[in-house]
Amino acid sequence: EENVLFMIFLGEDGWPSPQLREVDIKKGSRKWTTLYGQVMVAVRRLYHIARLVHGDLSEYNVLLCPSQMIENKSIWEKKGEESEKDEGSELEIVLIDLGQSVERQHPSARELLVRDLAMVRAFFVRQDIHVLSDDDALDFILKPFDGGDSADDDEEEEDDQGEDENNNSSDEDIPQKEEGWRFDIDGWDDAANLETLMEKLKATNPVTKE
Repeated sequence: EENVLFMIFLGEDGWPSPQLREVDIKKGSRKWTTLYGQVMVAVRRLYHIARLVHGDLSEYNVLLCPSQMIENKSIWEKKGEESEKDEGSELEIVLIDLGQSVERQHPSARELLVRDLAMVRAFFVRQDIHVLSDDDALDFILKPFDGGDSADDDEEEEDDQGEDENNNSSDEDIPQKEEGWRFDIDGWDDAANLETLMEKLKATNPVTKE
């Protein structure tokens, strides 16, 4: 209840950027795989850095925007030279409608996360691309990242510090980025997470297996 929700318009000349469901891309296109990767990495980032679960994620709550509109372009800024970018990387997804998101320690957080991932999976399956299974998708989101502060590591710590945090609202104990992310995690790399996801997709795709 102490959180503040900032809003910004994403679009041009008064027209909003399209929802993912409105995007006209040929089924089976590699662009859908790129967008699937971006969505999964965004959900993982939301979970670990913002420590939130969206709670109502679907193709209705994902916008597709030109990269220059987006402040946190971390996925593609770290991918190196222009020639190394994946097909479709000039466009990026943005998760919207976060007003109903919950802290990941909420009693229903895991249930909501599972539902979010099921909705994401169902949409991209309809686009005729290979996606992770429900279990593999959940594992990708929850998997601890190098550098600590994992989903499992910090929940006890947050519980133990809950009373202290209520009594002390100082930001000194919470490392934050100037850009506004709630938690700055050393070693966090969207591009590396995306690469991990793509490797898992390749490993689980029967078409690519010898």
